[in-house]
Amino acid sequence: MAKNTYKTNTFKDEEKGDKGLPKLKFDFFKDKKFQLSFGFFLLGLSVFLLISFISYLFTGKADQSVVNSIIETGMRTAGLEAENWLGLFGAYTAHYFIFEWFGIASLLLPPLFFIIGIWVVYGKAIYPIERGIYFVI
Repeated sequence: MAKNTYKTNTFKDEEKGDKGLPKLKFDFFKDKKFQLSFGFFLLGLSVFLLISFISYLFTGKADQSVVNSIIETGMRTAGLEAENWLGLFGAYTAHYFIFEWFGIASLLLPPLFFIIGIWVVYGKAIYPIERGIYFVI
């Protein structure tokens, strides 16, 4: 003889559990497309920063006056006068990183971004990331 089995109402149980704060889901970090995009962004950023920093070492005095006069002369004319290899945006970025914020230690950031970008894209670290971060800090 068959036993009677009763169905339970799980809908009411779920309603009671949802009264707390909403849970944040960061599932997009696990998405392979996001990881590739973020990794290539870091690789591109490291190349951009390295070129702009090296150029700033050679053309820093000329670019400093250009960056300081952007408001007075406008973006278009200041961009024509910038001697940085990456133009006005490179001069502006390098000026703030090297002159305003971190100084010559800014040259340590592009290799760190490159190492992290390679790790995110390929899944292999060419240098231990923890040691790189510790060295930069």
